[in-house]
Amino acid sequence: MRINKIAELSGGSFEIFLLIKEIQVKTARNGSTFLTINFTDGKDNLSANMWDTTAEALEVSAKEIAFVTLEGKPYNGKMSYTVERIRPAYPSEGVSLTDFIPTSQIPPETLYEFCLSKIDKMADSELSALVKEIYADNKEKMLWQSAAKSVHHNKVGELLWHVARMAKLAGAIADTYSLLDRDMLLAGVFLHDIGKLEELSTDEMGITDYTKDGYLFGHALLGIELVKKYAEKLSVSEEKVRCLTHIIASHHGTREFGAISVPATAEAYAVHCIDLIDSRMYIYEDVLSKVDSGSFSDPMHILEGTRIYKPLA
Repeated sequence: MRINKIAELSGGSFEIFLLIKEIQVKTARNGSTFLTINFTDGKDNLSANMWDTTAEALEVSAKEIAFVTLEGKPYNGKMSYTVERIRPAYPSEGVSLTDFIPTSQIPPETLYEFCLSKIDKMADSELSALVKEIYADNKEKMLWQSAAKSVHHNKVGELLWHVARMAKLAGAIADTYSLLDRDMLLAGVFLHDIGKLEELSTDEMGITDYTKDGYLFGHALLGIELVKKYAEKLSVSEEKVRCLTHIIASHHGTREFGAISVPATAEAYAVHCIDLIDSRMYIYEDVLSKVDSGSFSDPMHILEGTRIYKPLA
């Protein structure tokens, strides 16, 4: 049966065009070599094993579009897929790379302009100028950058999607709690993940991985270094730089989860909470789009094993 999307898969044999993200060579218990091939259709991902073969024997490689025959069978309560046949997609078959690159549901350029509109409205001229110059100098990279390798906001342009939604939340929270410095809060939102421009690299296929500096230092430290460089150039006051870089240092909340320090200002704590809300809501959105009404998801490790429930319509 010919299908168009991974979401249409079930048991049985299916043919589908997919983009190969990665080919992993593995060894079975009997010593034979097999492959685990990670695919995407531009929205969903799928891993399937191909038995008794080697990467050298394939006609295709990673970062290519392939025409795949998959066999699906239940295993331990869920579907497991095997690659039966695989070949390159032919130009005459009318498939394009852009069809398979996962991209933010709102165009990145639109998200960038939304962020600029919020930055322009900041009353603090020092913070506004600082954020605006960082965004201007890194525009092209930001339009393409994802916010993570996996789990949440891991598609092309979704760093901006993450920041834009956080900015909306920040405005509502600042309206509610008068102790918050609105502009410091917004600057923290716009720059809390700016180090991901150096921590992560999203290639022309939309596939994200860690850079050397990303592995060695993490985006919090890289973001602090970037902000301090621009702040010195623009002569931003020392106290504002201190408070802003503290937000970046502490936005993961606890050292257990990668924070350099724990939130010690109201704005830092607010950014941490907003960041957590948006990352978790992204996960709920993604999972609920794949679960039938009245059903539960598989246990979610990122949510401490929670099975997400989709209420009956």
